[in-house]
Amino acid sequence: MSEQDRTHVSTKPRRSRPASTQKTTLQRPANDDKEAWKAYWEEQGQPWRTEPEIDVERQKYLDERRSIKPDIEQGIYSFKNIKLNRADVEWLLATHENGRGPIDWSNESQHKRKGLDLRGADLSGTELQRADLRRLPLARMIGGITWLEHYNKAAAIHLERTLLENAHLEGAILSYAYLNSARFPLAHLESSNPRDAQRAVDLGRSGSRASFIALMCSSMRGIAIHIPSKPDVTEGGCCKQTRTLRPLDPCRGREPLLEKLLR
Repeated sequence: MSEQDRTHVSTKPRRSRPASTQKTTLQRPANDDKEAWKAYWEEQGQPWRTEPEIDVERQKYLDERRSIKPDIEQGIYSFKNIKLNRADVEWLLATHENGRGPIDWSNESQHKRKGLDLRGADLSGTELQRADLRRLPLARMIGGITWLEHYNKAAAIHLERTLLENAHLEGAILSYAYLNSARFPLAHLESSNPRDAQRAVDLGRSGSRASFIALMCSSMRGIAIHIPSKPDVTEGGCCKQTRTLRPLDPCRGREPLLEKLLR
């Protein structure tokens, strides 16, 4: 090799290795570390999930229950009298409609989709701890009695002592739902069609003044709430007397006014 060749070799610039641009993928947590699961769900595009995923046996059970065909006349519903926690609801949402997932209310093309059918389900909290349902995408959820079911209160969902802060309940059916001591701060209950939102919520036997005020202070543009004039219902489940109140949006500082309306 000549001196000129050696010079050419020695002065040839070295190629630097390109920096790795591959995104780091979080491993599926192997334990019940909630913080690890939150980070994992965030990466999976499901930031509303906070709980470790339910085990396979529980998944199979919920899937079997979900496959039960509702029978209004017989009072048969998939999750009637079934106790569900947040982890259960998260899994049901993630696998809704064969894995399509929950309804994205910001996408108008999804406004006609059916949400989770949780008629008769028990999502209630306890005297010592509220059930945490914050930020869950529950748009179009069926959790109450429709006009075909006026005499069947078995369809009413139990949401007593729940916290639904920032939950998405747009277009949900909550007629005659059990809402005693439920809290709805900044919850979204808008409807794409106000005429379809004239749904009754039984706050007579099941509700309270506090829960009604919390509901009214949610984001409920276009929704009318029907409440009984007296805290009583007939044996058939229909209110003896009702009056309609339209929500105030926003209603911060107007709780005394709502109290006055309820007297």
